[in-house]
Amino acid sequence: MPLVEKTRLTRLPHFGKLGFWRVYNFALAIAKASNHDDYLILPDDVYNVEFDRIKYYHELLKDKRYFVNTINDGRDRCWSMPQFKAQNIEGLKHTGFFDCGGLTNRNTIESFCLNPILYSWFKYAGSSGVGAQITKRMNIDRVPMYTPIKSLVYHGDHESKMHPEERKKNKLISK
Repeated sequence: MPLVEKTRLTRLPHFGKLGFWRVYNFALAIAKASNHDDYLILPDDVYNVEFDRIKYYHELLKDKRYFVNTINDGRDRCWSMPQFKAQNIEGLKHTGFFDCGGLTNRNTIESFCLNPILYSWFKYAGSSGVGAQITKRMNIDRVPMYTPIKSLVYHGDHESKMHPEERKKNKLISK
């Protein structure tokens, strides 16, 4: 577990939107190097984490491959339509996309890593490309991706580091 130990002493540089895929790959490497099977991946600007509900969903889905978004910001789809239909689960809606922060497990991410995001992506899309890449790969692998009916964490009305101009126009508020 040298990777895990080293990360406790090292602060990652801020790569911004263009390099967010690197930070996410680093987080995935830390998770894979751990002895744990369930993962909660959160951005640093959330609050009121509902750990009891998160634990409930991890327990409910532990034997399956899955991603569960932690925030419901009102979107029913993002980046693409689900390529297959999965059943809704109590309190979770199958939306077929993953938006970077959420719950997953070792079965889902064991062989997964992100590819570098091409600069051309940023010309046409406002996002970092991480959620879009995860969404595409999980849809191909038929991994269900859910959004909670009621958010599992909350994102306030504060300045965004990742999407400052977009968030001035369209606030990201958890439902």
